[in-house]
Parts: sequence; C-alpha cells; structure tokens
Amino acid sequence: MSENERYHDERVVHGLWWVAEAAAHKVAGVLRYGSRRGILLELSTDLLPGLAGNLAGQQKRWHERPSVILGQSDGKREIFTITDARAFSIGPELRFFANHVLVGQHLPNIEDARFLQIHFELEYLEAWAGGPLLIPDAQDKETAFQPRTLFSFQTETGHYELQCHAYPFFRERESGSAYTCMVLATMSQPLELQGVMAEIEKFVSLMTILVGARVRPRQLSVSQVPEAEQLQVIASWAKTKFRCLSQYDMLVPLYALGARAEAVFSKWFADWALLRQSVAMLLTACSTTYTTASFLCLVSGLESFHRATMNGKCLPDEEFEGWQQKLSAALPRDMPPPLREKLEQTYVYANEVSLRSRLTALLRDVLGLPSLEYSRRDRKSFVDFVVNTRNQLAHGTAYPEKDPALAHASLDLMSVLLRLLLLRLGCSEEAIGTAGRRLPAAPLSGAERL
Repeated sequence: MSENERYHDERVVHGLWWVAEAAAHKVAGVLRYGSRRGILLELSTDLLPGLAGNLAGQQKRWHERPSVILGQSDGKREIFTITDARAFSIGPELRFFANHVLVGQHLPNIEDARFLQIHFELEYLEAWAGGPLLIPDAQDKETAFQPRTLFSFQTETGHYELQCHAYPFFRERESGSAYTCMVLATMSQPLELQGVMAEIEKFVSLMTILVGARVRPRQLSVSQVPEAEQLQVIASWAKTKFRCLSQYDMLVPLYALGARAEAVFSKWFADWALLRQSVAMLLTACSTTYTTASFLCLVSGLESFHRATMNGKCLPDEEFEGWQQKLSAALPRDMPPPLREKLEQTYVYANEVSLRSRLTALLRDVLGLPSLEYSRRDRKSFVDFVVNTRNQLAHGTAYPEKDPALAHASLDLMSVLLRLLLLRLGCSEEAIGTAGRRLPAAPLSGAERL
C-alpha cells in the first residue's frame, strides 16, 4: 500500500517555511495534517533549487528545535504558525512533528500571544444535543434559522455557550433543514495557547464520558479579542473511529441532564483539579486493549477518587506526625541502613487507609451496592478479588490476560467509577441508572472484547 493510500484523508500544503528568528532564510517544504500520523512538516533541498544553500547554512538552527516555524502556502493563500516542532530526522530532508498549527496569522512570539475567545465543534455533539429534534418546527423561517443557545454555564475561567445553528439546504430534487452545534467560550482573562488546550481538554473529557465514545474536536479556532478574525487551530489529536450513534445510544445525552445541564458542566469545571487524575485513569483504561492494564488503571482511578473526595487518613496529619516520629525513633540502632530506610519510607504512607478500605467505603457508603453485576460477586468477595488481583499484578505475579473474571471485574470497576463521577456532578438517579445500563454497549467500555 502506498503512503498516499495509507493517509488518503491527509491534507497536504506546499509552501515556504522559515524559523521565526531568521525570516530571510526560507526553505521549501510540505505540511501534512489531518491523518492519524498527526502534524508533519517535511523540508527538502530538492523542492526548490537555489535555496539548498539556505538550508545548509541554517542546518544548526533547524536541528536545535526552533520554538516557532512560520510558513506561507504556494500562491500565498494561507499563512501558518507551527509551534512545539520536534525534528526526528536529519540529512538532506528534515522532518518535524508538531503539536499545533495556527492558520491565518504569523505569531513569531507565540509565548506572548493571548486569546480571549474559543470556538470549537465536537464529534457527536449534534446527536448528543438532540439530533433531528434540534431542527426548529416554526412557521417563521426567519427566526427559526437564527443561532440559538441550548444552554450556557459559568466557570472560574470564563463563560461557555452551547449553540445550535440550523439552516436550510437545497439539492437536486431535495431540500430541507440541517443543523450544527458549536461551543463558544469567552474567557475571563486571555489565555496562552496551552491554556486554551487545557480548557478544551476539560470539555472534551466530560463529553467523552457523557457520550460513551471517544470525542475529539472537529473544528477549532481562537481569537484574541471578541468579534475579531478567528485563527484556525490544527492540533495533533489522534484519529478515532467514528460511529453512528443516536442520543439513545449515549450514556448521558442532553435530554437526560435536562435542567441540570448548566449545573453539571459548572461542577465538572469546578472539580477538575480534584477529579482529573481519576478521569485520566478512566479514559486510559478505556483506550487500551490489555485487560490487565485496564484493570490497574481503574483501580488507580478509584483510589484517586476516594483520596480526592473523602477523608482517606487514619489520623489527622498533625497527630500522625508525632506517631511517625515515635515509630522511627523506636527502630533498633543496629538495624542495617537499607532496612531502616525502607521502614522509614513505609511510615511516611502509614496514615493512608488501605485499598480494601477505600473500595469498601465507595461501594458501601457512597453507592450502597450490595453486589456487583458483571462479576456476580457480593461486595466483600468483589473487594477481596480486586485487592488480591491488584497485589498479584503489582508484584509481577503472572495473571492470565484472557481470564473472564478479570475482564468482568474491570467492567464492574468502570461502572463504579462512572457512577461515582456522575453522582459527584449532580446527575439524577435516573440518568445514572440509564448510563449504567448502556455502558456495556458503549464504544468506550470495550465490552466487545469480553
């Protein structure tokens, strides 16, 4: 298979490229993006005869990871700012991977650039928000096709709106109404590009959980002031397998949130610092095909959730500090140094409650679950299995990767962590119950591997 066939969805831009600090030395090259291999810039001395000397003279500068690469497409139709470029080959042809490309403006001092508004579309957003029900049924077509806000919410960093844009379309022998949804975020304070991506990460993570499938931005643009010209942002998000999902296939569609949507999204952003580790472990577990890795990630995610939301200490820190000093002082003086050091390090974490206690507290006190559905175990035997299996895996004891008991326990752990997160956000019991029932069929669960 040729490279063109392998990356048929990739966009290719031919143009001139230069390091921001040396605008006089331009080199011909090709920018590729939009495929699963991410953002790739290829510079070649063969593409533009006569400029080979420039490349040779600037070789050191190119190889020292330029902070910003600027470019202009052939015909001067588009201008690009490439950030965080990393060279991965040297010689007559230089190649760079990059994290982000901004289209529409040269920003040689990207570290100083700040953005006040963010616009983005997401995969599945229209279906999650209501699908065909978004098309207005109104006699007044002039008002029916005006942009409307489905809901909005406020965070510490800014104001978010989920907007729906409906519009008529006309094709041969066919006409009707179409719609698209987008998110408009206006920040309280201008953000650098990394801050913009951090805000999007919060929104995308929540939408991935609510949809039950990997969600990634479809379009992304930023502006430095409201109503100013928008700069398109190309990011190296991994390609995902898009599935045709309706709102009735999703874990928690917008109709299930109802009037709580604003509060749920606000709560997510407010608790992001507390929940981020748990969310990262959940989404990582959903991304791997290795059952043992998924199991360990989910156990870690539940530990993180308990640590962040509940008191996981045996004693108050001030009281424990005194006991720690007494324990260290009681160690025999003739104890070998390596053993003493190990025991003293053990005392540092002695105030943390055990994994068994954390799981029991979450299952019994928070969720009130007497038994687990997929493992078909009661609470105590499930906790015993999880703790013993985690210890075996953590200490290198072999465990069969295809063991159905491990796969079913992982699905139970995923269901528990999902319920805890939705409960924390203030979702209704009905919405949480529906999400639990739909989880095995959701692409995110990977249940088809069982």
